[in-house]
Amino acid sequence: MTRVLLVDDSAIIRNMLSKSLQKNSLISVVGEAGNGLKAVELAKQLKPDVIIMDVSMPLMDGIEATKRIMEKTPCAIVIFTSEDSFDLAYKALEFGAVEIIQKPDLSILTSSFYREFFDKIHAIAEANTGFYNRPLIQTQEKLFDFYIQEGVKNIDYEKIEYEIVGIASSTGGPLAIQKLLQELGPQFPLPILIVQHIEKNFDIHFVSWLSQTSPLPVHLAHNGQKIEKGHVYLAPANYHMLVEGSDFNKDYFIVLNQEAEKHFLRPAADPLFFSLARVFANRCISIVLTGMGSDGA
Repeated sequence: MTRVLLVDDSAIIRNMLSKSLQKNSLISVVGEAGNGLKAVELAKQLKPDVIIMDVSMPLMDGIEATKRIMEKTPCAIVIFTSEDSFDLAYKALEFGAVEIIQKPDLSILTSSFYREFFDKIHAIAEANTGFYNRPLIQTQEKLFDFYIQEGVKNIDYEKIEYEIVGIASSTGGPLAIQKLLQELGPQFPLPILIVQHIEKNFDIHFVSWLSQTSPLPVHLAHNGQKIEKGHVYLAPANYHMLVEGSDFNKDYFIVLNQEAEKHFLRPAADPLFFSLARVFANRCISIVLTGMGSDGA
């Protein structure tokens, strides 16, 4: 049973989510809060598996609440916000939130939204079982810093024999991607193509957020775009991203399409990885940073 704490200053939103979540036998809503200050208090008392957190609230916003909860009683925090708060929401990822979900238009809620929402909340809880009880690790950020710094510090960029990197990630991926790009440094010589399971309207904000700390140029990919060394390309929401090109002149380009979802996802890792293997064979690196399900496996 996944124990959920709801945090939103709108009683309507809390009531809507509570009634919907309670219909799922795998989820139990253990508490509600109308501001971040109360959320910090309830997180300590109730010890939920997942907190669904709004951003803009009175007394204490969701960013500060996330920071305090992750410092004292860490758990999986999902930021549930409207589009006008996306830039602030990404700050919460830096303090350890694992996911951002866009608030839907209340007038057009569908059963598919609820189904995907249920699945995501339950999967987040399952993926993080036991994680926050580990000694000496209080936030995802500390964990990523340790492994990424250890992994890249001895790389000799002049001896790299590969030509391109493909990265796939899902829940928890944005922070991992940010930290990885930050540590690679401006001298990293290969293009990086990223498929992040992301919702509509999030992609441009994600690129903007990454650009604030990445020493490499970050782009929201477009169809036919030439792939440049040392540049980062993010697949747009709702588009698969592939590569095509020729070994003859070493010109490679991005291909975007809206073909059928893979593993119920678009963008998905499989189309990117298969195209990299087809075009570059053993000269490409494919990485699954985080995820849910079998995409990229």
